[in-house]
Amino acid sequence: MPNYMDLNVGILGVPLILLATHVMASSTSGCVGTYFSWKCFQGICEIEAAQDAFVETSGAINTISASLMKIANDIRLLASGPRCGIGELILPENEPESSIMPGEVSPTQCEALTIACALVMGNHVAITVGGSNGHFELNVFKPLIASRLLQSIRVLGDAYASFEKNCVRGIKVNCERISKLLHESLMLVTCLNPKIGYENAAAVAKKAHKEGTTMKRTNLPSLSLSLSAFHLLTRSGLNIAMFTASHRVSCPPTVLCSPYLRLMSTSFREEKDTFGPILVPSDKLWGAQTQRSLQNFDIGGEHEVMPEPIIRAFGILKKCVAKVNMVYGLDPSIGKAIMQAAQEVSEGKLNEHFPLVIWQTGSGTQSNMNANEVIANRASEILGHKRGEKRVHPNDHVNRAQSSNDTFPTVMHIAAAADISQRFIPSLRQLHSSLHAKSVEFKDIIKIGRGHLQDATPLTLGQEFSGYTTQVKYGIERVMCALPRMYQLAQGGTAVGTGLNSKKGFDVKIAAAVAQETNLPFTTAENKFETLAAHDAFVETSGALNTISVSLMKIANDIRLLGSGPRCGLGELILPENEPGSSIMPGKVNPTQCEALTMACALVMGNHMSVTVGGSNGHFELNVFKPLIASRLLQSIRVLGDASASFEKNCVRGIKANHERISKFLHESLMLVTCLNPKIGYDNSAAVVKKAQKEGTTLKEAALSLGVVEPHEFDELVVPEKMISPSD
Repeated sequence: MPNYMDLNVGILGVPLILLATHVMASSTSGCVGTYFSWKCFQGICEIEAAQDAFVETSGAINTISASLMKIANDIRLLASGPRCGIGELILPENEPESSIMPGEVSPTQCEALTIACALVMGNHVAITVGGSNGHFELNVFKPLIASRLLQSIRVLGDAYASFEKNCVRGIKVNCERISKLLHESLMLVTCLNPKIGYENAAAVAKKAHKEGTTMKRTNLPSLSLSLSAFHLLTRSGLNIAMFTASHRVSCPPTVLCSPYLRLMSTSFREEKDTFGPILVPSDKLWGAQTQRSLQNFDIGGEHEVMPEPIIRAFGILKKCVAKVNMVYGLDPSIGKAIMQAAQEVSEGKLNEHFPLVIWQTGSGTQSNMNANEVIANRASEILGHKRGEKRVHPNDHVNRAQSSNDTFPTVMHIAAAADISQRFIPSLRQLHSSLHAKSVEFKDIIKIGRGHLQDATPLTLGQEFSGYTTQVKYGIERVMCALPRMYQLAQGGTAVGTGLNSKKGFDVKIAAAVAQETNLPFTTAENKFETLAAHDAFVETSGALNTISVSLMKIANDIRLLGSGPRCGLGELILPENEPGSSIMPGKVNPTQCEALTMACALVMGNHMSVTVGGSNGHFELNVFKPLIASRLLQSIRVLGDASASFEKNCVRGIKANHERISKFLHESLMLVTCLNPKIGYDNSAAVVKKAQKEGTTLKEAALSLGVVEPHEFDELVVPEKMISPSD
């Protein structure tokens, strides 16, 4: 390394080399290593000003920590016991655990790994904040960023190696316990759905559970008698529903912000589910299960309803499923009515009939049933029947060959992939185009650089903007790299990933139908167990958005600082004046687009932590943070995409260079002395700077006064135009 190499590059280079080495060596990082080693040393302008490669790598390791948290939690829960837990696995007994309870042995390796995962998640937040604080030509959080990422790589790698050696290798299966639990389960009744219908199957399960018998020994006297008994059992539910409805009608106006109160009706109809009858507003298409959810999850009010992209995606999915189910024997008249009703949902025509909030069951079951009930009732109307008659059944027809466990993750992927492809990426591409145009427009404007917020050596304004352009370019690449996993659909996995109650080829046909409907390259998931139990694709995509938010935070902060003034700031850029900036200071105009974008970036950073925690909480065959994960990512996509588009349209396009101000700063800067280093040495150059600064003279005057250079030599060497690229 040459002895005159800029210290900034040296300080960055050492952790980059160490980081690349650790990443390549770590068993947890896998494919990250090859990619990151290629990214480490690209572009001096981009690499000094931004630490996006570190944030990107941390995002990948953060995703890995989410996966490992799920794996470790699953294993320790499956081994819980030995007498009073699940006990399907027997873990190695490595050491005694308790100082008071003789014989206790705990899943210590699982616990160590989950603690390491939590460390990585916290470190990722620190790296994100550090990465977002690169101003102008230098990020000054390098030691923090490097140390946290190196710690994450080392600790997670070691914890994973210990977990594999001391736990995974020695795991044994408790076959007796597994067999016992399997044959005691009432959910085997699910395979009776196609034969006797959902409600009769539910009655069998309830009777077996109540009487302590097996399902095989559970006999229902007749359909009419079972319904009679069913009404007797659920009469109290009807009374409760009527009381609740009358209570709502008399509620004071201050309470009417609730999502179900704002959709109140003065007349009701009776709908039924396996819990019995319940009153539903007559003018609404939803049914009993949606109504129960409204009563049980009054959380957050109308501003927390399920995002519209999820609702529209349900319409797309249910239409496609009905189309495929007709191939497998669904009555064509019912199938076509379902398709027509689902089309109305996908077009947003029935949005008022989807009142449920995000904060519900973590599998999204109630929103799936909301869609099933709305589509079933609307399809019944299309066929000339009344709402609530179940001429089209929400479970047996609309939800045929499906489970909430595969429909909700499927609509999550449809909604996110559509928003990324149709809204987010186009916004970023437009921003990239405008930044690139500015880098070309400003390519001949030489200005002073800044590091540590202090004067540095010159560069062109075009070079400065080229760093911004490259950051956005890499951001587009990052989110594009995540899309292949987002295009994989869970549909066909049904309850736990096995595809029970669906037909062979059903999953492939559904994915093809959705792809045709959306014009996006959806495919059936490579492994349905992964897509139901984990949402790593969402954590990965959120990580990409998190990195992009770091990039945009830096860009927006630079531009608003460069545009600060107009008299008493840097004032090198002139930003568009879109609106008055103050209610008290006349004539003040603020960099509002920059401020809006940075706030959107902060939102995305927070959302990413929520998605991360949600992604890490998939247990066994199901992740039960689905509504949270979906809503946070969709909000990040929408807000950051819109903010980027607004920033490009209302700020970047209209940016102008303040030539007079740029030239003044350039020729007043003392850091032009840097080009004298090879001639007179660092110490003499420093003496020139100190003398000029102390006495208020020019560099040339100070240099000549000290006698370290001749006038003609100074004029030949101190030429800003020669300082913006390597010498020959």
